[in-house]
Amino acid sequence: MHETAIAESLAGRVEAIARERGLKRVTAVGVRVGMLRAVVDSTLTAIYAELVRGTDLEDSRLEILPGRVRSRCPECGWETRSSRPVLSCARCGSGKMVVSGGRELLIEFLETEE
Repeated sequence: MHETAIAESLAGRVEAIARERGLKRVTAVGVRVGMLRAVVDSTLTAIYAELVRGTDLEDSRLEILPGRVRSRCPECGWETRSSRPVLSCARCGSGKMVVSGGRELLIEFLETEE
């Protein structure tokens, strides 16, 4: 269950950002998670909530934003972004699509209370 490692990393990074910026209370953390990471959103959210219990982040909620997968056809150059890999080119029909992206794990935003 790699969601535990991801939640631990997120909580640690958010705590560091809050300290660096002098933020008093983080109420929400927005995280973009690429679909190729195969993360179960509800599991990540539950583990995060458990990990931050009793810390400065205890009242923060984790908002998971879906990442997009980029697919590109090396034959004709057609590109698309979608919620899943595209394996066949819509323009020329090639089955040689190159899939990139979709593996991101980015903190997109922090909501705070002053």
